[in-house]
Amino acid sequence: MVDRGGKSTKAFTPTNLVNHLKKHHKEEFENYEKKKVEKEESTRKDTQQSSLKQLTSKEASDRVRLWDINDSRAQTVHQHVMEMIALDTQPISAVEDVGFTCLLQVLEPRYKLPSPQYITFKILPETYKHVLKSVKCVLDSGRFYSFTTDV
Repeated sequence: MVDRGGKSTKAFTPTNLVNHLKKHHKEEFENYEKKKVEKEESTRKDTQQSSLKQLTSKEASDRVRLWDINDSRAQTVHQHVMEMIALDTQPISAVEDVGFTCLLQVLEPRYKLPSPQYITFKILPETYKHVLKSVKCVLDSGRFYSFTTDV
């Protein structure tokens, strides 16, 4: 029989049941405490998620608007696309390949691939200058060099 703190219905409270568990059933009480903590954490997470603010119309439109070609995020992707072209010795026209454009669309729908002309006349020269500067720094730091070629 469970001692609930008395015979009147006012004494039949959850607190009395919890105290009974704590006093007479230690393992069940520990399980109860674990589940209670898990439930509180779950409730806290749900509360935090439900308290998220609603987006303004500007914020909502920014989430679907294509990035400008000069946007810093787009510029970062441009550089990585150029790096992929250079490292994989791909032609610049690879940016027009259906598979590549589909992949980028899935990864970032707001990114619009630049034309091969833009890559050729804007991104490629910038990349060349950056690589040239890096190579010069490496060469300037050394005292002796050795080159070999196959003829």
